[in-house]
Amino acid sequence: MKHVLFRFFLVFCLAVLFLSGCARDSKTTEPSGGTLPVLSTGAAESLPPPTDGSLPAESSETEAPTGTTETRPAATAAPETEPPVSTEAETEPAPSTEAGTRPEEGSEPSAEPGEQDPDAVYYLADVKQLLEQPVSPYARHVFSHRGTDAEAWPETFAAYDLAVAYGSRFLEQDLVVSADGVLYCCHDLSPEALTGETRPFAELSSAEVDALRTTDGTQRLLRMEDVFRRYGTSVTYVAELKAGGPAVEPFIELVRKYGMEDHVIVQSSSLWYLQKMEEAFPEMPKLFLLFSRDDWEAALAADYVDILAVDVLDRGWSHFDQESCDAVHAAGKQFCAYVCNAPEIIRQAIEMGADCYFTDYTARAFALEALYRK
Repeated sequence: MKHVLFRFFLVFCLAVLFLSGCARDSKTTEPSGGTLPVLSTGAAESLPPPTDGSLPAESSETEAPTGTTETRPAATAAPETEPPVSTEAETEPAPSTEAGTRPEEGSEPSAEPGEQDPDAVYYLADVKQLLEQPVSPYARHVFSHRGTDAEAWPETFAAYDLAVAYGSRFLEQDLVVSADGVLYCCHDLSPEALTGETRPFAELSSAEVDALRTTDGTQRLLRMEDVFRRYGTSVTYVAELKAGGPAVEPFIELVRKYGMEDHVIVQSSSLWYLQKMEEAFPEMPKLFLLFSRDDWEAALAADYVDILAVDVLDRGWSHFDQESCDAVHAAGKQFCAYVCNAPEIIRQAIEMGADCYFTDYTARAFALEALYRK
């Protein structure tokens, strides 16, 4: 009997333990279709860095529960592939074609007229087109005085372009200096005849001169640098240093800057100026403008004078004759005359054997050269 009761009691205890265990399991089972409770672990403030290369979420009011595979998407997802790296910084900039730089010889910056090149409005034609025109076989005898002085505003792009179009390659300039030392092409010491401005160049800054225009508004005054840049080494510059002006040093610097030593004939009525140029450029031809009978013998004797130019006008004395031409040749120099405009004067210069002469009428001179030059 005792054994039966003990077995019954044991079975009862086992039943109670079994039922209580089932009850506990039913309380911890996830409800069907429910959500996981949010557990505060105290570790949310110091999340470990992501290992997949993505940025962590900026911030969130709730955190995903620990131990789950569910993650909260970042506010801005990282791209799956890296964007292409820009190579702009590695590319060297194109060479500048601004007005302060020198273009290739005989060329202009690649600019459409009126766009990148503000001087295009003053040109007769594209310089490449001009230089493709035939060069006159008599070009070395004809110095285009101020360009084409009788047909365009003197010493402007219009005048020089027209001379080049006629076949000239010897362009004359008169050089004056602004108050800040810039060389300009103008015959007179004041720009009044061209622009109406009465102050002399010596009292005008280069900015003031650059702003001037011819009285009809069609041309501007040229710096000597502008002329060098436009025509390059395709022409010879017959440049006059005005006596009494401070042009010598600025001119020497400009010639060296542009490498024009072999493309300039320098002229002056001052033997002292030509001496200074001889010191700077021994190989550069020097042309002396005879303005006084007292300088005739000195010019003939000066070994640095290569060309002696005489005035064709009768001033009570004249060396525009055959005897003077022969004397200059006998001294080992070239004979030149200024300014030959009338057809009979041009013919006289040619027939007496003048090596060169200045003229305001380039086309006329070439036509007469073809008729009378032997």
